[in-house]
Amino acid sequence: MASLTAAHTEPIDVDLPMCTAGGKDCFTGKLDLYPIPLDRDGNSRALTFDFGFVDSTSTGWQTNAGDPTDGASIPPELQWIVGGSFDKKFVPAAVIHDRYCDWRRAHRVYPWKATHRMFYQALLATGVKNAKARLMYYAVYTFGPRWTAEQMDIGHICRGNLTPLCQQFIEGSGGPRTDDPQPVEPEDPAELMKKYKLSEVEKGKFDVFRGAVYGDQGVQDDLKVAKTVLDATYSTPDSEQSTPDQQMDFIEHLSDTRHPAEAILLSEQAPVPSEPQQPRPVPK
Repeated sequence: MASLTAAHTEPIDVDLPMCTAGGKDCFTGKLDLYPIPLDRDGNSRALTFDFGFVDSTSTGWQTNAGDPTDGASIPPELQWIVGGSFDKKFVPAAVIHDRYCDWRRAHRVYPWKATHRMFYQALLATGVKNAKARLMYYAVYTFGPRWTAEQMDIGHICRGNLTPLCQQFIEGSGGPRTDDPQPVEPEDPAELMKKYKLSEVEKGKFDVFRGAVYGDQGVQDDLKVAKTVLDATYSTPDSEQSTPDQQMDFIEHLSDTRHPAEAILLSEQAPVPSEPQQPRPVPK
């Protein structure tokens, strides 16, 4: 059997807005994939060339040739949201999102919320219909991966409620913060540790990562409720005129209300705008 290499490339035939000087909400490079042996993260394709996206803040999100991807990583029971994992409308956003959520390869250089927001913006830039993009953003924001914005110490003082890795944050007045979403019930340390992956980066300091939980019980029903709410909220032409930032704010509020945040994974920091990285020349 012939080996699976970049020579067996699969062009992704989708019309994308390509960046010119100073462009935003646009793509760079060339998007082709080639098959690879299935790895333990479920990746079955890799990028043939460098490919990137410049978001609305002028931040460049660059992938590199050889980066693996599993496409739109939604389990079979949730395929009604997106269709196939490698549907060409979703692949451009998904391959970039995959890189910046990658736990094993330490590509999580931006906070999880900013990374998921980039995914939503890339979906819209690709031409995904607003209603579907909103539901996909709700799914990724609510059930997608999350990670700490910086390394944590065991017993580190952080915002929000008590967790196995954090102590209650106390304001100068002596009272706890009240502006963060709080769990309905106290978090069970044993259950939290089942969800978290800890990587010790130096003695006593850890990166904390919660993988995607799309397959958890109740996710499908929750997404159907969210779809009903979102479709009703954006059912008029006026509501559709709201900006992507306003729509993301609404979706995040809806999610945070239905799923109070885990304090250790709260992440408000936005990426620092940077000059978009220029892709290497595409081979002839």
